[in-house]
Amino acid sequence: MNGLPSSLQPYDLERGTAFACIAMFESGIYNISPSLLKDVIAMSSSDSIYIGGALLLDPHEQTHSGDIRRVLGNIGKPGMTFLVPPVDPMIREVTMSDWSCIDRDEFDGDMRDCFESASLHLSFTGANTPINLSYSGGQDVDIYLLETLISLRDGGDWIADLDVFKTISNVKLRKVSNCQDHKHNSAVAAHNFTAIDNWLSLIDTPETPFSIVRAHRNWQARLAATTISIALGYETVVLSDHPCWACFNSKAKEMVWGRFQKVIIIG
Repeated sequence: MNGLPSSLQPYDLERGTAFACIAMFESGIYNISPSLLKDVIAMSSSDSIYIGGALLLDPHEQTHSGDIRRVLGNIGKPGMTFLVPPVDPMIREVTMSDWSCIDRDEFDGDMRDCFESASLHLSFTGANTPINLSYSGGQDVDIYLLETLISLRDGGDWIADLDVFKTISNVKLRKVSNCQDHKHNSAVAAHNFTAIDNWLSLIDTPETPFSIVRAHRNWQARLAATTISIALGYETVVLSDHPCWACFNSKAKEMVWGRFQKVIIIG
């Protein structure tokens, strides 16, 4: 592979470029500027929905901006529709009546899923913008950007609207990789964590330096928790299914010595 000319070696497309290429292949004629599609999270055309890979993966999995997945289906809108998130997604506010639901228990080392009622939902605000095509008469109402909400609900109750793609490229996001060092197997968390076992406890984040969201092996809840944590401005560390506490303890030391004042761990 290294012997190939640079022009023939594989490289990752930016998300806007990837969707522009798919639009051309789907239509055969639509030459859309990638700059118009840089915020697109999914595209619906005919019997296919093309979805940004980060929306379908656990936040610990590696992905890149141009990773697009195809599924059979349609959103029920005519023509070619590009889905975009709102500029400023909302997060539920914690009120006085919610305080009884907020726990501040210490993490006991048990990695379990406390977010089984969490689910992600797709809806549309109705706001849409026709796309200007690059030929005469190129303002076509059948090709447009449609504002789309990816909403987190817990047992039917709205919690937040998510902008996942702002999360995966954020400098505050860190991932602890799987560890093959068997000497680390007996390591335990060296810091006192506050357990976060519901969404209100995440939104009204504990004052302790380290808190852990217990959503073990629940990729939708882990994705939502990571996105909310980043949106709230916190340093966020995503653990694997089998976290190595020795590796995490080493990374935690760097955080303690740095300027981080609050760290949310996605367990």
